[in-house]
Amino acid sequence: MLFMQVMNGNNLEKIFDFLHLVENLKSTLRYNFTKSGRKESSADHSWRLSLMLFILIKELKIAVDTEKSIKMALVHDLAESITGDIDAVLVAEGKVSKQEKQKLELEAMTKIKAALPQEIGEEIYSLWKEYEDASTKEAKCVKAVDKLETLTQLAEAGYKTYDKPQFIANYADKAVGDFPELKEALAIIKRKLKDEFIKGGIPWEGKKNMIIKRQCAIFIPYRQSNGDVFVFLQKRSKTAQRIPDYFGFFGGGFEGEERAEQALSREIKEELNYCPAGYFLFGQFDLPRKEAWVFCQKVSDNFENEIEVLEGQYGKWFSKTEAMAEKMLIDEDKLILQDFFGKLTN
Repeated sequence: MLFMQVMNGNNLEKIFDFLHLVENLKSTLRYNFTKSGRKESSADHSWRLSLMLFILIKELKIAVDTEKSIKMALVHDLAESITGDIDAVLVAEGKVSKQEKQKLELEAMTKIKAALPQEIGEEIYSLWKEYEDASTKEAKCVKAVDKLETLTQLAEAGYKTYDKPQFIANYADKAVGDFPELKEALAIIKRKLKDEFIKGGIPWEGKKNMIIKRQCAIFIPYRQSNGDVFVFLQKRSKTAQRIPDYFGFFGGGFEGEERAEQALSREIKEELNYCPAGYFLFGQFDLPRKEAWVFCQKVSDNFENEIEVLEGQYGKWFSKTEAMAEKMLIDEDKLILQDFFGKLTN
């Protein structure tokens, strides 16, 4: 009994240390302003996001786990108690890369997980990771309402606070496109925003039809020889629906509610009759044509004997110089490869 009391006491100490840390969210300031004219905090945002989820899920009869969704909303920005708010505008303007943001937040959440009692630490980390991966219907719902809450705050704060109006009109389109149950709610918020744009004489560039980017998992097998790095690319079929007869990556689009790694495993089994192992997530790329999760794996010189090319014409090894000079490789893919070669050879 005494042992259990000591354990419970230790756990409570850890919990209150954690609560002391995340109090930072009350003074972590976001891009938005409130109606009163002060800067909005991350805690303000997370509170109303949770409330919106509770109400919208019930009112729209959305088929998700309400409790899990609210928990996810409560923890989705906990990393900001350590990193501060790295807002979408900074990422869109290229001042902070998406990969750097992900790295900082992962490090922060790993610290938070380690600081808490094991069970609650693992639950909080798991909910946060699920949200980041957008791997379930609940995660997609929370991501969409997260964007709706931000736009609601912008509509309430008014046009005088819009120093970057070009990022506002279509800010939630992708997330709501992934969770169409909320399209009606987005339309209501957009009408309020458009009124503010008109009041301020700001051109409204909202799209009538939301552009939903294709989400895909990309596989880059690579090998190193004499200090050089080579990547293995697919020569697409001449009758392929997308970019026929071009070189490109192995991999493909998500199906249903697949997570990125599930899509990777399925696609590479279908295309190469191969089960990736020892791979790592290189990064997530938001490109004009697609949103891509890029996985890389160092393979042996015997790799071509371990695979069977089942889709496309064949596979071919490329050095950086060869890939950048290849005319039958689209610019989007070259951007990913340029980043890959740059980081792997530094």
